[in-house]
Amino acid sequence: MNFFNLFKKRGTVRFINTWPGVYEMHPIIEAKKLKRDWVEKNAQMLHDHQEKIKTCPFSELQRYIDNHGFIAKCPGIRNAMNAGYIITSPFDVIIETFGDGRKCEAISLAPKIINHTITKHPKEQFAGFVPQPLGTMPDALKFPTGWHIKPDKNYIYLITSPLYTGETRFTTATGILDPYDDPQLNALMFWHVLKGREIIKAGTPLIQLIPFPRDFVQPKIDQGPATGREQYQLKASASLVTMSYNRNPLKVKEAAKKIYDVKS
Repeated sequence: MNFFNLFKKRGTVRFINTWPGVYEMHPIIEAKKLKRDWVEKNAQMLHDHQEKIKTCPFSELQRYIDNHGFIAKCPGIRNAMNAGYIITSPFDVIIETFGDGRKCEAISLAPKIINHTITKHPKEQFAGFVPQPLGTMPDALKFPTGWHIKPDKNYIYLITSPLYTGETRFTTATGILDPYDDPQLNALMFWHVLKGREIIKAGTPLIQLIPFPRDFVQPKIDQGPATGREQYQLKASASLVTMSYNRNPLKVKEAAKKIYDVKS
């Protein structure tokens, strides 16, 4: 079973915003509905490829597949991109850095009626203990969104940076949110522009929120060298993956289930 199918039509998540106008102007988006320009471009390349291979021999087809990246069809990436919900910036924010690796100013362009502050988690609180990637300001920015999740006995949430959006100026810290601990949806952002003046426009994706069952149980590890049967299964499934660019993904998955004797 696809992990993300666990959440189809199972209950409702209640999001609440305490700031006037935010829900109307910048509601939370289902991740599968977030537009990513590169996906459309890559999908068009895939369409062109499928037209091309109708007339080419198998060996040429294989070389074409090997030399072209149809990443938009990768099931692992698509499942990740489409999982959960996207929380966006409710207003414009100007963030300016000055090249010294420390000074950072955040200027909110929110209406005065919205009472909020973009605060910092200084190096002494975070980056001094958890090393950050090269090209990252040591002070993390805590960006409030006004959104809250009503706690639910069924779900907790993975909170992470919006996946595969092309955003390079910041990365949102990853963590697990239990709304019983704190229902607020704040983006803790690692800022990567060391010198410059950037505007985070209202509607910019800040957080991807992925629900999973509160009673989720992590399986034990069983590891070792492949048995003879497993060698056969892995080789057969690898052939399916290679050909999946040109077949119905559902049919490919059904074939894989038969290989591994997985029951629906």
